[in-house]
Amino acid sequence: MSEYFDQLASTWEQNPMRIERASATAERVRKTSISSYRHLVDFGGGTGLLGCLLADQFERVTVVDTSQAMLKEAEQKALTNSLSNIDTSTALPSQPASALVTLMALHHVKDLEGFFSHASVCLEAGGTLMIADLYKEDGSFHHYEPGFDGHNGFDIEQLSKMLTQHHFTVEGESQYFSITKEDADGELRDYPLFFLVATKN
Repeated sequence: MSEYFDQLASTWEQNPMRIERASATAERVRKTSISSYRHLVDFGGGTGLLGCLLADQFERVTVVDTSQAMLKEAEQKALTNSLSNIDTSTALPSQPASALVTLMALHHVKDLEGFFSHASVCLEAGGTLMIADLYKEDGSFHHYEPGFDGHNGFDIEQLSKMLTQHHFTVEGESQYFSITKEDADGELRDYPLFFLVATKN
């Protein structure tokens, strides 16, 4: 999967929808009640679009991604914009962060139980987890992506139960964005995104 995103890294931000989506997500993060702005982890942060938008909100932002090419783009963006509090990593940090956000990355994670277990360790008590991703869909969203073996969006009730099992309390969830694109039949359709906030117990 990282090879697929390596190929897209240099042109990722040429799609204006991705910039609009990151901006809408950053706005939701800004409106979220967060106990500490010490350290934000942007999981699946790619080229750093979201992380860089939030650099003025947090003392430190770590952009985490498995794609080295994406992280190089993020590092260059931070350098170009003189954002000295941005760093990158291919893995979740070992020291607890105060907040974690993931935008359109969770559906690529096959082992959700493993991810939430790591996220629970990655966050300090009272830390904030913010998930922005697709609602459950019929699988047509990724029809163009060869070898996609992730999740076709999420059922919020099931996702919330899983979070509870991993020591999170879900504070709220709502639709906040929609992606319009062609489905497998070439028809334009809307794919809504949710923004979910949970607190580490």
